Order: sequence, then structure tokens, then C-alpha cells
Amino acid sequence: MNADGSGRGELIDPHPGTTVPGFTQSIPAWSPDGSRIAFQIDLGPSQGQEIFVVDADGTNLQQLTSNAGRDNHSPSWTPDSTQIVFTSRRDPGNDGEVWIMDANGDNEQPIMSDNSWPDSYAAMSPDGMKI
Repeated sequence: MNADGSGRGELIDPHPGTTVPGFTQSIPAWSPDGSRIAFQIDLGPSQGQEIFVVDADGTNLQQLTSNAGRDNHSPSWTPDSTQIVFTSRRDPGNDGEVWIMDANGDNEQPIMSDNSWPDSYAAMSPDGMKI
């Protein structure tokens, strides 16, 4: 929508790739360069939450993570728009670890994996030096 609230519309199909209702899209994050939006979709109990990206005009929807039943959520961009920081619960027995991946979904790797505390909603500092 426009800054004044006019022109509001749906950016993507609320149920990508399926006719089953109930998928929740949330936690949108604009890339700093303004070209893409990262967000999570809750695909249901057996699929979990996954990270998706879409171009700012609603085209080129891509699923970046795929760990069925293990939640990946809360995406945040690095200042140069080349990577996404997110929370993953892919390891059994933890409440969340901070991971990072390339903006196309490649090179997923944990950057914080202290199982004694749940880590979530991570964000990069504006200079990209701290999380």
C-alpha cells in the first residue's frame, strides 16, 4: 500500500502451491535495497514454518528453507541485502538457534547455537558487525 494507506492490496497468493486454507504469512522484512521481502509462512503442523522471499512487486516467490516439521522463522536482512538471518528449530531439543543464509537460500549455517537459551528475532546491526 501507499504510505497514506491507500492502494492496499494483496502481494502474493495467501496459499502458495495449494488449495488448503489456513497458511499464515507473517514477520515480513524488506531488504535494505528495497527489492525483496522475506517472510515466514506457517505451512501447518507437519510442515512447520519456512522462510520465503518475493520481489517487491509480488513476483518470483521462492521458498528458501525446507526442514519439514522444524520451524524456520523471523527473517532479517543483512545491511547489504545479500544474506538473511533467521531462527531455526531444526535440531531436536532446542528452542531456537540463530542461522544465516545467502539471500537465495544457499549456504545455511548456524551462527548461535547455545541450546540453554532460546534464540529468536535476531537482527543485524546497521553496520553488519553485530547481531
